[in-house]
Amino acid sequence: MDTGRMESPTWIATAKWNLHGNLVLTVLPGQSAETLEPLFFSLNEFYMTTHAKPQKTTLNEKWNKLVMDGVPTGAKQRFDNGLGTKPFTPEEMEAELTTYNPILHNAKLAAPPRFLVHPADLASKAESSITFAVFNKDTADQILSEQYLNLFGKAC
Repeated sequence: MDTGRMESPTWIATAKWNLHGNLVLTVLPGQSAETLEPLFFSLNEFYMTTHAKPQKTTLNEKWNKLVMDGVPTGAKQRFDNGLGTKPFTPEEMEAELTTYNPILHNAKLAAPPRFLVHPADLASKAESSITFAVFNKDTADQILSEQYLNLFGKAC
């Protein structure tokens, strides 16, 4: 498949569906898949005509996954009627990470933060572990060298 008006055309070597329903395109050795990015809109349009489920088309980029322990959950057990409060959402955790940690101010997260245990199991926990991923390896290495990030008023 020729990508159109580009200085050196990129050819798709393989196109196949993986077990998760993703279309995986592979280019020939020595070529960059990034040159296919202008085609994403067309590929997405084609895919939407054959599948009802909304899809997102992105480049395959390496992630650097991190795990943090001792993160406040935001869920507290109330003993007056046995009802607990809801744990922090991924959006709240991401906002907290990027607001109060200068290293993450301009970082793009590859995967949003999430608790490693099921939300229903967080009701009685004051703290738990989370995981998230960043694209930039240098950012991940710097976080590891500093050994903590600030989350909800606590160094984790």
